[in-house]
Amino acid sequence: MLTTIREKSQGAFAWIILIVICVPFALWGINNYMDKGQESPVASVGSKDFYQRDVNKAYDQFSQNFRGLGIDEALLKQQALQKLIKDEVLLQYVQNQGLEASDASLREFIKSLPYFQTDGKFDEAVYKSILAQQRLSSVEFTNRIRNVLLMEQFQQSISGSAFATNYDVENFLSYSKSKTEY
Repeated sequence: MLTTIREKSQGAFAWIILIVICVPFALWGINNYMDKGQESPVASVGSKDFYQRDVNKAYDQFSQNFRGLGIDEALLKQQALQKLIKDEVLLQYVQNQGLEASDASLREFIKSLPYFQTDGKFDEAVYKSILAQQRLSSVEFTNRIRNVLLMEQFQQSISGSAFATNYDVENFLSYSKSKTEY
């Protein structure tokens, strides 16, 4: 029986079926190479494009925070996209203002993170293990931390420069007093 199948599969009919099947797959593969597999961005902020995979990654982080609360998935995806956009707008603004985080401060910050420490000291094996679990490269992680430090530096510059006049302080105190009297 197997010899019969083998003899019949080597005929002209078998070659025609094989060509009919292979040509569409070959053309589909060539199309992906020509298009470079690019998908259209979901949102763009300046020169930065966000794709569906970026939104999905942000959604995964969001959903971990709100797991078990019964929040609508579509709402979480929308909030994840909005957070990506807000963070990128802030980051681009901060970079345009010329704020920078030095490599030394970045290194010290990462070494001070408690989840990378063993017995109070930075442990490179733990660092690499945690990054591997999160599927992050060291470069990607340090870039994320650098961006967080830049945005924190900007936020501290705003909150550190806040001031209140005597009039504002007196109004606040009188308002506080009147609230406690009721």
